Amino acid sequence: MNIVFFGSDDFSLASLNACLESSHQVVLAVTTPPQKQGRGLTLVPTPVQQFAASRRIPFAAPEDLKNDALPDQLRSLDPGLFVVASYGKFIPGRYLSIPSFAALNVHPSLLPLYRGSSPIQAPLLNGDRETGLSIIELARRLDAGDIFLQVRIPLDGTETQPILRQKLADLSHRELLGLLNSLPDRPLQRTPQDEARSTYAPKLSKEDGHLSLFLHSAEEIERRVRALQPWPGTFIHLFGERVAVLEARSEHLEGESAAVLPGAISRIESNGAFSVGTREGILKVFQLQPAGKKAMRADAYLNGRRLKAGAILRETPA
Repeated sequence: MNIVFFGSDDFSLASLNACLESSHQVVLAVTTPPQKQGRGLTLVPTPVQQFAASRRIPFAAPEDLKNDALPDQLRSLDPGLFVVASYGKFIPGRYLSIPSFAALNVHPSLLPLYRGSSPIQAPLLNGDRETGLSIIELARRLDAGDIFLQVRIPLDGTETQPILRQKLADLSHRELLGLLNSLPDRPLQRTPQDEARSTYAPKLSKEDGHLSLFLHSAEEIERRVRALQPWPGTFIHLFGERVAVLEARSEHLEGESAAVLPGAISRIESNGAFSVGTREGILKVFQLQPAGKKAMRADAYLNGRRLKAGAILRETPA
C-alpha cells in the first residue's frame, strides 16, 4: 500500500524509517514549514523535511491543512495508509477518509493518559512507574482514536527526557514496523479508549522550567530537571541572576530533611555536589550554569560566590 507520512521532529524519524523499511511505499512526507532559528533567524527545515530531501522522498510543508488543494493532491497518490508521528498540527476530519485502509497515529504514552503535546515529559513530571507507546486510529478529536496496539515499559525514576525519548523512538520503530508488515493480511484489532481515564499533557513553555527552593519539594525539582532537559530546561533565580539547574536529585536522609531550611546549604561534597534545603526534603545539586557562562560543577558556583555550608542561596524575583 502507499503511505502518506505526517511528521516533523527528530522523534518522527523512527516512524518514518519504519514506513520505509516496511513492505509498503512512502509516496509523500507531510511536515511543518521551516522555522526561524538562531541569532540570525535563519529558516531551518524540520528534521523530516531534511531527511526526506536526502532520501529523495517527495515532501510537502504546508503552512496549515486548510489548503483546499492538499486533500486532492493526497487522493491522487491513492494512499492506503496515513501514518502520523509527532506532526505538530491537528489534522482536520475531512482528511480521515482519504486513506483506503487506515489512518494510524503513533503516540508515546499509554493512552488515554497524556493526550497532547508533551506525553514523554508528563510521566517523568508526575513520577509514574511506567509509560509506553500507543498506535491508534487518527480521529476527529485529539489523540482519542481507538487503540490498535499498546506496549508498556517500566520507569525506574532515574530517566531523563532525552533517554526516555530515544527509548520510545526505538520502540515506535520496532512496533510500527511489525504492525505495518502485518497489513493488510491481518485485520486491525480495535480497543476504544476509556474517556473517564483520559488526561492531557499540554504544550510546555519556558516558564515551566522555573524552580523555587521555597515553593517546590526536592522530589518535584528532581523530576523537573530530568523531564525538562534540554528544553525548556530548568532554572532558578539566585542573587539576581538566572542559573540553569542541569543535574540534581532528591536525597532521602532520616531526620536531616526537616532540620534544613529552604535555601540553606547543608553539605558540600568532594565530588563537586552540594546539598540544599527545599520546601520539603533535601536536594543534591551536581551541575549549574549561570546565565552567559559555561556549565560548571555545583561547588564551583559556590566558590565563585564564596558560599560555604550553612550559607543561604538567596532567591530573587525574575
